[in-house]
Amino acid sequence: MSLSACAKAIKTPGSVNVMGGLPVKYVIAAGASQSAIYLARYYNGIQAHSRGGVFNGFFILISGGSLRTNLTVPVFNIYSETEVPTLTRQADSKVYRAWEVAGASHVDYDTEMYGAPVRDRDGIPVTSFSCDKQQPMSRLHFAHAQNAAYDHLVKWIASGTLPPTAPKITTTGSLIKTITRDSYGNALGGLRLSQMVVPTAVNTGSNSGPDFCILMGQYVPFTAAQLKSLYPTHDNYVTKVTNAVNANLSSGYIVKADADITIAEAKAANIPPDGGSSTSSSSSSSSTSSTGWWSSSSSSSSSSSTGSWWLR
Repeated sequence: MSLSACAKAIKTPGSVNVMGGLPVKYVIAAGASQSAIYLARYYNGIQAHSRGGVFNGFFILISGGSLRTNLTVPVFNIYSETEVPTLTRQADSKVYRAWEVAGASHVDYDTEMYGAPVRDRDGIPVTSFSCDKQQPMSRLHFAHAQNAAYDHLVKWIASGTLPPTAPKITTTGSLIKTITRDSYGNALGGLRLSQMVVPTAVNTGSNSGPDFCILMGQYVPFTAAQLKSLYPTHDNYVTKVTNAVNANLSSGYIVKADADITIAEAKAANIPPDGGSSTSSSSSSSSTSSTGWWSSSSSSSSSSSTGSWWLR
């Protein structure tokens, strides 16, 4: 069955109501990565020639390519850092919005951890990633920006309320862009979640190595000395995170539920670390033993360039 036919079956059910009788107001086409590439082709080709189209909006995540500008159906693009160097940027408009999320990676830690129990359940083999940069995968809460974008897209479709714009990640060059970074290695510009405004680590969308390492980005926790220099007291850290979260909430870049999660995490975090213990080893421990999904071949893998990580 084609994508259009699926949407029509949801929107105008026949003898079989696939929604079980639930009323359907809008149908949104969403795709990420490879699916986003095909969805962009659908938007540029089929949507344009289907008498108004069967979809009310499009959500295209971490890929897609250039989109035509003469349609009236809203499109929301969200990019991680990983896509930015080769991205052909398009101007925001009444029917197009693009956010570039600083510190996010194409394949990120939160998403992989979310899917790990399902892979374990289905017996999908553990995959080893011996990426050039350890630890792989940004720990930025990329999904928090995505959640806000979904809400904005629905309001856009329903009432014509335009989503907020966001700054682009700072780059140099044109055909192949280079991301401009601060002294720690974090990207400048872009939509900046609290983990970038009040950093406790380097989170990037850049990595290299075999298999899918190029998509994984990197996470390097700050040292205890760096954390104590940036945040003299725990209250100081929590206040800074709270201020950054509230600013993003006011700007429409996150939703209230995710704002509450981030503030709760800040309150529970051991920042600055007690007794001068290494934040690097502490973070490595919590990201492995507390979940059971990740294992490192070296206790110093956060700074090693040769350690391997295993994903279930």
